[in-house]
Amino acid sequence: MSRPQTIPVTCPKCQRDFQLKKWDSINVSINPEIKERILKHDFFHEACAHCGHSFQIIYPCLYHDTQQKLLIYLLPNEASAEKLAELNDIASSFDADYQIRIVKSEKQLVEKIQINDIELDDRAIELCKLLFQSYVTSQLEAAEIKEAYFDVLPEKKQFIFVTDEAKLLSVDFNESFFEKVTERPELKQYQAQTKQFETIDEAWAIELMHLR
Repeated sequence: MSRPQTIPVTCPKCQRDFQLKKWDSINVSINPEIKERILKHDFFHEACAHCGHSFQIIYPCLYHDTQQKLLIYLLPNEASAEKLAELNDIASSFDADYQIRIVKSEKQLVEKIQINDIELDDRAIELCKLLFQSYVTSQLEAAEIKEAYFDVLPEKKQFIFVTDEAKLLSVDFNESFFEKVTERPELKQYQAQTKQFETIDEAWAIELMHLR
C-alpha cells in the first residue's frame, strides 16, 4: 500500500516552517496518479504554504508497481550495510521475477520506470550509455560528460548527455545497436541478483566492462 506521513519542513526562501506529506512507500497500481506525477518530475516538488515558493525535496521512498513487477528504492544518500540488509529483507518477500533496483535521484527513478514500461533491459541501456560516451566525447572539445540518461518521448527514445558546461547532446535510440549490446558476452555472463536490491548505473557498467 501507499504510506504517507506528515512532516515539518522549512521553506528555503522565506525560512518559515510548514507541514508536507511525505511518502515512505508508493504503490502505483493503487495510486496510478502518483506515477504520472513522478514521470512529469512533479511529485518531489512542493510549494511553500506561506510564500508559494516551489522547491524540490528528495527523500527515501519505496516505489512499487505490482502490475509491472517493479520495485525501486529511491535513496538519495549512500546506503549503510544495515540499510541494505533491511532493504534486502523487504526484497526477499517478492517473487524472483521482480526487477528490484536502488536509485539515487528523481531522474534515475523516472528513467528506470520508463525503461520498464517499454520492456527494455536497463542493464543493456546502461551499457549503451557507456559505449556512446566515447562517440559523444569526440564531438566535444574540452568539455566532459557529467551525466547521461535515457529519455522516452512520445515521438522517439534517446540518450541525453550533459557536459560540465551544461550543454546537452542527444543520440537517438537504435534498436539494432541495442540488440547487439544485449548479446555482449559481459552481459550474458552477468549473474543477475534476485530478491535483492541492485544498483544498475554507470559505475555498474564500468565494472562489468572491466574498465576500472
